[in-house]
Amino acid sequence: MPFGSGRYANVTSTLALVVALGGTSYGAAKLAPNSVGTAQLKNNAVTTAKVKDGTLLATDFKAGVIKPGKDGAQGPAGPAGAAGPAGATGPAGAKGDAGPKGDPCVSSDPLCRGPNGAAGFSAVTTAPVAFPGSTASITVQSLNLQAGKYVVDGRVSAHDTGLDTSVACSLTAGATTIDNMGGALGIDATATIDAAISLHGVLTLGAPGTVDLKCNLADAVAGTYTPRSITAIQVGTLNGV
Repeated sequence: MPFGSGRYANVTSTLALVVALGGTSYGAAKLAPNSVGTAQLKNNAVTTAKVKDGTLLATDFKAGVIKPGKDGAQGPAGPAGAAGPAGATGPAGAKGDAGPKGDPCVSSDPLCRGPNGAAGFSAVTTAPVAFPGSTASITVQSLNLQAGKYVVDGRVSAHDTGLDTSVACSLTAGATTIDNMGGALGIDATATIDAAISLHGVLTLGAPGTVDLKCNLADAVAGTYTPRSITAIQVGTLNGV
């Protein structure tokens, strides 16, 4: 066999041995699972291409690296909540100071009526009442009143159908004479105008009482009293009385 052929065989054997040994060495150099850590990684060795999308969490980043986003639009208002229970009533406040005393009632003031104000009462009768056929005094009208202060008015017309005479009338409350007209008013039986009598005065009743309009004739003649009335206005103050 020529020298060249034997030399080629040796070379081939040597290459085969190197390849065989190289394959054994490559297989022996593989890394075991979970054996690569921080120490085995070079700086900047992990790039975005090496990180699987969606695998990192916010906690994987250092504080301040992830900036907060802008506030979103305001959502719709929620429904109104139920009304809360009513609170407890607080204690009553202290009584205030008394106000100043008002001005005294002035007699020249037409509105000066005192605390009770004014109230009117009346008794009116249009049906005729006959003369008594004597000179005795008779009550021709009455008005019941409660206790209080009053301005009183009494009116009566006397119509004579007999002889001429005169009439006298008085306005009284029990033993108190409010006003009177005695014997001066004549009644003419032939006259077409009756004798009209009007009496006025003031009265203070300490208890409920009756005001009477009484009349009497100078002579026992025929005739009638009509109409007749008593009016009383209750006031709070009677000035000058």
